[in-house]
Amino acid sequence: MSNPFDIVDSEVSNYLKHDYQNGGWKVGDEQIDANYFQVDTATIKMGWGKYDAATGYTFVWQDDLHKPIAKPDQDFKNAFAVWMFPKYVTDSQNFEYGRAVLWQRQSFGEYDGFRKMCSMFYEQSQTTENFDKLPVVRYTGSEQKKVGMGNTRIPEFTLAGFKERAEGFILPSFALEDGNSSDPFLTESSSSASLQPSATEGGIIDDEIPF
Repeated sequence: MSNPFDIVDSEVSNYLKHDYQNGGWKVGDEQIDANYFQVDTATIKMGWGKYDAATGYTFVWQDDLHKPIAKPDQDFKNAFAVWMFPKYVTDSQNFEYGRAVLWQRQSFGEYDGFRKMCSMFYEQSQTTENFDKLPVVRYTGSEQKKVGMGNTRIPEFTLAGFKERAEGFILPSFALEDGNSSDPFLTESSSSASLQPSATEGGIIDDEIPF
């Protein structure tokens, strides 16, 4: 099957976004330190999205990631969604953000970064050895790019590998009620539970994949 990625906010926010001005990440309005993400491939969505000041965000999703849908109207842009679990890891720290976050956007830079990220792990996600594992990607920075009259930043990643689902990577109930009907990946989402932010800090673990 072809790779579909080759196609040419609340009081306690769950929404992740890439800072198009300075790089780095925010959850809601909170700047967070994160350089590793575990990706729940079973929650990936692709489609179209737009923002209106009066009505807010509107998204129209594909039923099948391999079958693009027509653009609803000229105001819509390429959109995506995926649940991720962030960490910040250095030689002396292994900091866990403590809850799953939803990266759901329709900006040019983030869509491009998302598509390239997924292309890195798509083929390996199909293998038997990774059946019960999720990809882990490392955020390496961003590329500034001019788009029209403005500028954007494209987040850049490398593939760290595949690991069993992190213990704290638990999706909220509303995410599990709104899943894809067609999942091109072989992994499965875990059961639901309420999100309770927590963090642990200590020396970096010996494994080269910090999950």
